[in-house]
Parts: sequence; structure tokens; C-alpha cells
Amino acid sequence: MRIYVLALLLIVATSCHKQSESDQEKGLAAEWLEQRKQALANCTCVTAIYQGTYHSEKIYEIRVIDPLCNGVNQVYKEDGTPLLSSFNQNQYRDYLDDVKNLQMIWKCA
Repeated sequence: MRIYVLALLLIVATSCHKQSESDQEKGLAAEWLEQRKQALANCTCVTAIYQGTYHSEKIYEIRVIDPLCNGVNQVYKEDGTPLLSSFNQNQYRDYLDDVKNLQMIWKCA
């Protein structure tokens, strides 16, 4: 009986620890994204942030959508790590072909 109780406590403790790591990672992802929004808030060229899925991974794209401005679009992993940019046109074209559920989630005023 002690073994069952000990095993149950171990399973609960392990699952709680994994959940905290996941919450912490989500917090870091939200933090870098909020910092980017603040940095882009007073934009000269209209810029938007899109969220989508690329190769089964959540991504964010910061895209210049102002027709009067040229810019380089940046794609980031959920944790804020740069993944690719429109500077490499072939890679960006492949990304556009494969990205799923791309939705605008924010735009500067």
C-alpha cells in the first residue's frame, strides 16, 4: 500500500513540475512578444504581428504591411528565437507556401 501512495505522490509531483515549466515557457514567449509590440507601437510604417503554424510549430511573423514602406518580414518561433526572414526570398516563399492558420493578432496604430 505504501508503494502505491508513494508512486501516486511521485506522479503528482512530476506532473506539477512539468506544468510549471510549460507555464514558464509560455510566460517568456508572451514577454518577448509584448516587448516587440511596445517597440513597434509608435510605428512610422504600419506593421502587424501574425500568428500561425509552420511545420507543426507555433510561429509569429512581424510583417510590414504599409504599401508606402519596404521592409524585411521576420518569422520567430514561439519563444522569440528568429526562424527566417523575407530577406532570403526563396526560403520566405517556401514558408508562405507551408504556413497554416496565419492570422493577424496585432497592428500598430
